[in-house]
Amino acid sequence: MYSKMDINKIFNSFSEEDDNVASVDFSEHPIYLLGMFRKLITSHKLYGLKNILSIVNVVPDIDKDDIKSIGDFILFNRAWDYINKIDIINETHIQIVKDSHSNQLVDAIDCAISYFETKEEYEKCAHLFNIKKLLLTSVE
Repeated sequence: MYSKMDINKIFNSFSEEDDNVASVDFSEHPIYLLGMFRKLITSHKLYGLKNILSIVNVVPDIDKDDIKSIGDFILFNRAWDYINKIDIINETHIQIVKDSHSNQLVDAIDCAISYFETKEEYEKCAHLFNIKKLLLTSVE
């Protein structure tokens, strides 16, 4: 009455060699890079303290300042991995940065500059400042 299904036939019908399927990787596109940078820092500003307090409530012997310091280090260095790929000499990147102006992005850049200033990582601050300058020239 019923025939058995061959699971291999089902999954093989979606092979990577299918010409009808297009795969595009946007993870290196400037819009994605700027968006991820902004999202990481904005989310951290909104939820970071809440997460620290929940950890301290579970393990009261943990120093709240140490947890915050570790969290900031991870966050800002991960955000840096994204924004560092913005090439401020590439005309396409420049135009996309100018077109991406938002107060949240400017605030995120300011926040990152402040963090990296305290760590004396001035090369990172310079890169961030150049991106901010491009953002602000787009609104003049």
